Amino acid sequence: MQNIWMLSPVTTASYGTYPTCSAYATGWQMPMYPSDANGQGLVYCQCTDEQIAAAKVDPDVAVLPLYQAALPAAVITAYTAHGATTGMSLAALLKLLGAIEPRYVNLDPNVSTLVALGLI
Repeated sequence: MQNIWMLSPVTTASYGTYPTCSAYATGWQMPMYPSDANGQGLVYCQCTDEQIAAAKVDPDVAVLPLYQAALPAAVITAYTAHGATTGMSLAALLKLLGAIEPRYVNLDPNVSTLVALGLI
């Protein structure tokens, strides 16, 4: 089982609001839902290798790169209003979003460690 971040559209149905990527996760948490009903959001997912492979072929879902790699343009677009910029890493974006919603940092032990050590 791996813990990863995905960018996913959000669907609202009579039984609740959930990210599309939840179909590829054993468990998931979305620290902050998008304000736009058709928006996308970052989702922290617990997945098997098979679930990750399936998510990677879904054109609506983006499996995000490791913490220090530059983020895809779709993530930057989704979070520009919150200060995301081209070339920003996942770790830097999560730290930035953590100022708005602390769960972006606290959910992921890798990010909370990087922040605590002052590495991001």
